[in-house]
This record gives sequence, structure tokens and C-alpha cells, in this order.
Amino acid sequence: MPSGRTTSFREHLLRLSLGLLAPLLVLVATGVYAVSTGEVARIEREAAEDAAYLAETLDEEIKRAADLVTTLAAMLTEQPDLAVIHAAAQRSIVPSGVNLVIHDETGRQVLNAGVPWGTSLDARSSHPEHLKMAATAPSVVVSDLLIGSVRRKPVILVTVPWRTGDKLWLMSASLSYSHIAAVANSSLRRPEQWRWGITDAKGRFIARSHDMDRFVGTELPEALRQSSVGPSGINWETSVDGTAILRAYHRTRHDWLVAVAVPRSEASAPLRRAWLLFAGGSAVLLGLAVGVALRQSRLLGVQVARLKSAAAALGSGRPITQQAVPIAEFQSVYDVMVAASTEQRAAEETKTLLLRELQHRTKNLLAIASATVNQTLIGADLANARTTLNGRLTALATATDLLSDAGWRGSSMRLLIEKAMEPFGSAYRCRGPEVFLNPSWGTNLSLVIHELATNATKHGALSVPRGSITIVWSLKDDRLKVRWRETGGPIISQPSKRGFGLRLLHAIGRDADHEPRIAFRPTGFAYELAIPVAECIQPNN
Repeated sequence: MPSGRTTSFREHLLRLSLGLLAPLLVLVATGVYAVSTGEVARIEREAAEDAAYLAETLDEEIKRAADLVTTLAAMLTEQPDLAVIHAAAQRSIVPSGVNLVIHDETGRQVLNAGVPWGTSLDARSSHPEHLKMAATAPSVVVSDLLIGSVRRKPVILVTVPWRTGDKLWLMSASLSYSHIAAVANSSLRRPEQWRWGITDAKGRFIARSHDMDRFVGTELPEALRQSSVGPSGINWETSVDGTAILRAYHRTRHDWLVAVAVPRSEASAPLRRAWLLFAGGSAVLLGLAVGVALRQSRLLGVQVARLKSAAAALGSGRPITQQAVPIAEFQSVYDVMVAASTEQRAAEETKTLLLRELQHRTKNLLAIASATVNQTLIGADLANARTTLNGRLTALATATDLLSDAGWRGSSMRLLIEKAMEPFGSAYRCRGPEVFLNPSWGTNLSLVIHELATNATKHGALSVPRGSITIVWSLKDDRLKVRWRETGGPIISQPSKRGFGLRLLHAIGRDADHEPRIAFRPTGFAYELAIPVAECIQPNN
């Protein structure tokens, strides 16, 4: 019995129902998420569009101011009538919220249309760096936020260099922060909760939709400056007053940063509403799924009992008869049990056959081992008999290992020779086609190779360093021909009597038409064996 916690069929059905419901809920959740994020994306898009539009509006306002100044610059001469220009500026541009300020090439303020004519002006400008830059610029130069020289209020100067003969005049349109705020407010028509802010190239506030007097001239927080990378972008940030916001920004042509902010509470409102609806719908679907699962668990319990009965029969080895089960999935399980019962009976029959085959192979091996022992001990002293017997039994064991590795289906001729020659070194060559011997001849040839190699070690080619052996086999005339040739060994002669080794070499492979050839030549020992293919080759190989 398993030691872990078990669960009922009803619980599994509940899990199944929830598993089937989960993809639907995921699909609905995906739809809800897509719709709600689409709404958030719409708000992001509108905020980005507002930031881009406001930046474009400010660029147009700066261009308009530069055009007004350029128009008035046409009235300048080498000895201009500044009073006339002052009056013209008060009529044409001051009512529109733009002030005209003129400096000469030394930086001295010579006209300010924002104050009555004749008002004493500062001898030097309070922003010489901007004038110095404008004096060498080829066209319009827009300043960062400055403090006006007369009224001491924050302003932006749009300066145009203008020459009349040898004289250089610096014509500046002075835009107050309130004028810039009015331009921004008139260009945007968004809900009251939406906010905007404008900072100059140095990161100081020029104008703002809320608390403008408090923030104008202050620096944008470092975190917001670092997140405002590139010409435009959208981020979730914390505003300067600590409010979580969706912030879209866009840069003007003069590197001002225009930002439009939407409170997080408003930007995420569509998302909250959508998820509340999803939660309510999910609760209803979940209740329906649980009810259906409980009802089906009672109907399926009967079929589970039938499967349990079949499983018990399979476990005890009793046959299972084929039956119809009204549920297709359970029918599949039942069919598998019937098939397993059939395979179980077939496996038992195969096991019996294999045991009989093993018994037959064991008897054969014991008979060969017995004959080998008896023949080895005839006329031999105990020390030599022990060595000879160990070698022959090792050859028999090697052949048995090869057959066992191949599942007693036979062994490769080449592998058999390599294994048999392994204890005798590498002074041999073998060649021949790929041949797969049956178990009987695999054992026989292993013993033959061992006897030949043992004899070569004692008396033949392997007894001297320069000796070598060539083993060649071929298929010809429906026979497997095996040839053993020794060269480079000592001069040998035919022995006066036959031992077990010679008798073994003569006996193996003898039939009515052929018998092994053994030659004791002065050049070296030779042995040739011809075995009928039908007798030695494993079928289907």
C-alpha cells in the first residue's frame, strides 16, 4: 500500500472540473486584461499626444515671438527713434503678452516696452551670458529661465541679433511664466486631474498647471530628470508633490521638457473596474463547476468499482474476459487490462520455454567441460594439467560470455578471435568478412583458437619475439574456411604422439567430405578448417 495521502474519485473530479474551468477563466482574464490595458494604453497615448502637442505649441509660440521681434527690428536704423519703436511695441505685441527689450552691442538695455517710455533702465543687463551667446548666433536664441532686469520676474528671452550698418542690436521678446502658462492651458482640454509642467534645458520649472508660483524657478527632482531620457517617453513615476503618476514627456526644439501627468488612481481605474467584474463572474462559474463535478462523481463511481474488480483479477493472475463499459475512457483502461492479462499468460509460456532452453545449454556446456577435463588429465602431470586446464576452461568461459552478451544468438567471428587471442599478445593479424557464428560453433572455434595460440606460445611463432600469426577466414563453396598460418618461429617437426590439443584440432570440423588440415612445415605451423555454412552460421545473419 502506498504511504502517501490518497484522494477520492470525487476529489479528482473536482480537480478535473477546476482544471477545465481554469483555461476559460484564463481566457476571460486575458480578455479583461486586454480591454483594461487597452484603456490604460489609450490614456498613455493621449498623455503622450498632449505632451507632444504642448511642445509643438510652445515651439510655435517662440517662433511667433521671434517673428514679432523681427518685424519691429525693421524700424531700427543707425540712429533709431527708440520712442517710436517703444510706442509701436506697446500697440502691437505687449497686448498679446509679449514684451520687447532691446540691448545694444555692449549689453546695455536701451528699450523696455514693458515699462513707460522714459523709465530709468539698468545700465547693464542682468543676463550677459545669454546676450553674449545671442550676439554671435546666426539666428534666434532662446534662453533658460531668467529674472527680468526691470520687474525682477521670471521670464524667457527670445533674442534675435539685428545689424544696421556697423551696429548690432539684440532684439528680445520677453515671455513671462504666466504668459507661457496661459498658452499651455489654452492648448490642452483634459480632465481637471491631469497636470502638466514645463522645465528649461537646465531642469528648472518655467510653468506648471498647479502650484505654479510655488514651483517656478525650482529644479525638477533628479529622479524625474534621469528618467526623462531621449526626445520623448512614458513612465510610471512619483511627482514632485509625492503623487503616483503616469508621466509622458516630450522635448521642444529648444530642449525644454514638457511633461503631462495623470494620477495613477485615474489611469488604473479601468483596470480596477474590469477585474471586479471578472471576480464576480469567476465566482458564479466556480459554483457551477463544483455542482457538476459532484453529480458526475456519483454516476462514475459504479464504473470505477468494475475497474477495481478487473484490476484485482489481473493481480492474482486470473484471466479477464472482455466486457463492454459504457464510458469510452474506462473502456480503454479495461481493454488495457485484458491485453495485459493475455500478455501475462504469454509471458509465462515464454518463461517456461526459456528455462528449458537454459537447461539444454547448461547440459551441453557441462558435457564440453567434462570432456575437456578428462582429456587434459590423461597422461599429464598435475602442474601442467592445471595450467592447461585453466586455459581451456578460460577459453570456454570467454565463448560463453560472448554468447551471453549476444543473448545466446551467436557471436561475431572477428570478436571471438580477438577475445580468444587477447591473453597471447598482439603478434597476429586477422581478416575476413563479417560472420556471425551460432552458439555451438562459437564455443568450438573459441577452443580451437585457444589450442592453436597455446601451441604457438610453447613451440611456435609466439615463442620468439619475431614470430607472427595470420588468421584468415572466407565463405566459399557453401563452407566457412578458416586458415591459421605461423611465420618467423623456430623450426618445428611433427610430434611423435597426439595430445588432447591435436585430437581436438582433428576432431572439430570433420565430416564426410572434409577434415581439418594440419601441417608442420619448416616455415611454420599451418591449420585449415572448412565448416559447412548451414552448420555454423547463425540463421538470418
